[in-house]
This record gives sequence, structure tokens and C-alpha cells, in this order.
Amino acid sequence: MAVVIPPEQFTDMYKGKRAWILACGPSLLDITDQQWVEIDKEVTIGVNLVAEVHDAKILIWMDKDNPPEWMKASKAKYKLTKPNGTYNNDTIDVKNLKKNLTLNVADGLFCSGSTTQSALHLAIIMGCDPIILLGVDYGPYVHCYTWEQDTPDLRYPGAAKTIERFGLVKDLADKHGRTVLNGNMASEMEMFEKRTIDDILSCPVNSGGAGQAT
Repeated sequence: MAVVIPPEQFTDMYKGKRAWILACGPSLLDITDQQWVEIDKEVTIGVNLVAEVHDAKILIWMDKDNPPEWMKASKAKYKLTKPNGTYNNDTIDVKNLKKNLTLNVADGLFCSGSTTQSALHLAIIMGCDPIILLGVDYGPYVHCYTWEQDTPDLRYPGAAKTIERFGLVKDLADKHGRTVLNGNMASEMEMFEKRTIDDILSCPVNSGGAGQAT
């Protein structure tokens, strides 16, 4: 069973800790076992169906449909989802925000086309720094919510607008001095600086870059 806590307790829960957001792009399959060993030592926030490939400490589901059965099987410590009134009792209800982002989960998490936006908002609320995006592909051949790599023309509908809307969360990160990096060098998400996973993992603690916080 996941732990259920009042939403406001997420504020500064992992202040100064490095966080990895695990989205659902097929590039996640390119992460090596050794990289996962190091990533799993830190804060990980999973998005939607990512637990099918790799579980996370925190799991968020903000799509319009109720979370499927596999979410119950996730070992995540915390599970957050939109209120639906029918799900199991180990999830934390969270409202969907479209504007007026705050640093309190009780006010809601931003989501305008992508649950990854909610995960990034949560990482900012928890005080994480830096925050690394993984599996945020939006191309070159597939959108970030499918594992089907054999469909060249399959792209996320309205990807350009969805990417643009990440700007609201970026503004919040900038306002509070959080560094956000994109760990997929082939991603079409150009809003955040791109760094390789190995480069990020190699940064020493307190290096002023993307080093692991203690």
C-alpha cells in the first residue's frame, strides 16, 4: 500500500535533492541497468504508465481516464491522481490546475496536455533541485506517451502547444531558482538545457551544476 498524506506535506519534502522525472517516451528503454542503479538512489517521479517499464518512488496519473489496474501494482511510496471516487484507498487526490500555479499540492498540479507537467510542478513544490526530465521525447519519430516504436508518423496530438505550455512550469522553476534539465539529447523539447545522463550523474555534490544533493 502506498502512503497517504495531506497534500500540503509535499512542500519542501525533498528540498535540495536531485529529482528524476520518468515520462513515457521510448527513449526510457535506452537507459542502462547501471544508470538505473544510480537514478534509483535519488528522488524519482513516474508519469502514467511508466511503471510498466520502470517504477518510481512517486507515481502521478493525470490523464482523463481512471488509472488502470497496473497502477495498483506499482511499488511507489506515494500515488497521486485526479479525484474519481472509485479508485483504491492508497492514492492522494489532486486537482488539475490550468493557471495560478502555487507551491502547495493542495491547490492542485498544473496539467495542460501532459502529466509530465504535473510531475515537474510537483518536483518544484517538493524543493527538488536540479530536476531531470527523462523519456520526454516528442519525436523525432514518436510522441512521449507510447512504446510503439514501429509507427513513424505517430506523434502526440498538439505537441507544439503542449510543449509551449511547459513554459508556465518553467516560469515557476525559474522564479524559485530550480534548474531543470532534459536528459534526452534527441528530444524535441528544446525549452530546457539538454545534458546526457552520464554527464549529470558524474557531477559531484555541490558542484553548482547538476550534482547530487545530499
